[in-house]
Amino acid sequence: MKEKIINIFKTSTFKQTLITSSGTILSGIFGLVYYILSARILEPVGFGVFSVSTATIVEGVLSLFTNNPRRDRDYMHSIKIEMGRERKNLRNFVYSDNSPLREYYLNCNDLIIYTLVKNYFNAVSETLWINDDRSYIRKTVGIQALFDLLRKICTTALNSKDITKEYFLELLTPCKKINFSDNFIQASGKGRQRIRNCLEYKLKLKSKEDLKSEIADYIRLCDLENI
Repeated sequence: MKEKIINIFKTSTFKQTLITSSGTILSGIFGLVYYILSARILEPVGFGVFSVSTATIVEGVLSLFTNNPRRDRDYMHSIKIEMGRERKNLRNFVYSDNSPLREYYLNCNDLIIYTLVKNYFNAVSETLWINDDRSYIRKTVGIQALFDLLRKICTTALNSKDITKEYFLELLTPCKKINFSDNFIQASGKGRQRIRNCLEYKLKLKSKEDLKSEIADYIRLCDLENI
């Protein structure tokens, strides 16, 4: 019996199962770390007014350094541990990935990723999360839109060698008066897009011409006439 158990441990199936299970556990831990991070940023009192799933936080962070997390995972699992399974192996992958923090991830520079995300959302907390508790910017669609914006602006921040909270505070200040509680912004994919549009137009990352048929609503929410 003992010999049979030992033989099972030696099979490639068992090893692959162990690797897959370990990867799942590590992914869960990674997500938990960032979920705890968001709670620390929001603080105990403020956290209760949010309605955000753990998956939203994890997906948002992952979007900063990978276009396809599952593809990366599968490729890493194809490399035997004894052959040296490391993030840098992803450089050999035939698919390109233009995620803004990709190189920092491959170089295991997690401190940069952590610091950038933390300082950005600390700034968000002091500028966009200080108004109506029912605001869509506090809900899943809002968090998704905020990660969309971060994905777009983080390269500029890194190139300027400034990822401090003060940098993001100055950047986001023009967005403070946007009315994210308006019914025009829905708790749906369209709502996510509209929140992102409001932020990007207010920050002059897009022009009025891009607003198309909904220009009147964006002017009402963002006071775009003063941009």
